[in-house]
Amino acid sequence: MIDGGQVENWLEKEQQTGELSVRDQQQEVVEKTSNENRHLKLSLVEAQATLALLQTELSQLKSQYQYKDRQLLSEKEAMMDLTNHQEHVQRQLDLLR
Repeated sequence: MIDGGQVENWLEKEQQTGELSVRDQQQEVVEKTSNENRHLKLSLVEAQATLALLQTELSQLKSQYQYKDRQLLSEKEAMMDLTNHQEHVQRQLDLLR
């Protein structure tokens, strides 16, 4: 027959096992959360690096665009000067006829 002391020992062991199980579960949650946190931090660093590269590329493209824009404006002005000169010469020829 089971005496009261054995039941108390059994209940005490169950309680300790339950506490360990709760602690184990809490530790597992902490570990999972820490792992997820590390993963998110790595993802953030990768995203920041990608953003920095894209900003650099955008800056380079902007510089190229501005250079081409100035170049085309210069060519347009040269063409306008040439056209004006040609029209001036044509008017002078017309006057001579």
